[in-house]
Amino acid sequence: MTSAARAQLVVAVLVVAGTVVLALTLARPSAPERPRAPEPAIPTVDVGGVVAAPHVLFRHVAVDAHYNHLSAAPIEAPNASRGVTPLECERVAFGGGRGVCLQAHRGVLTTYDREQALARSGEEDNKGAEAAESAVEMSNLLRGLP
Repeated sequence: MTSAARAQLVVAVLVVAGTVVLALTLARPSAPERPRAPEPAIPTVDVGGVVAAPHVLFRHVAVDAHYNHLSAAPIEAPNASRGVTPLECERVAFGGGRGVCLQAHRGVLTTYDREQALARSGEEDNKGAEAAESAVEMSNLLRGLP
């Protein structure tokens, strides 16, 4: 076997091993979450009423139905109530009546738990499953080489 062929074989084995490790890592069940005490929900109100008075704009980060939405809260009582907009932002910068809302379109790995990942992977055209199957096939093929 030539050194070039040997190098190609080593690279192929490393790629297959990396793919198998990735597939096994993603397939492993996640550790159970520790139960958290439920936080009291902050009531949401019409955003128009909130922004009529001095207010602060922020990105809602609690993992609930309003996650990632642009929200507004009155400055004098930010925990009393807040208005939630339909606008979703990763980063927010507002001032003087103008602002910027940066949005991101996430890929396959933007999930918060295993169930979300499985729901997003879909039955058809699942590239992760195809990669895992290819890795197993390559492993079986390499075992058969002298």
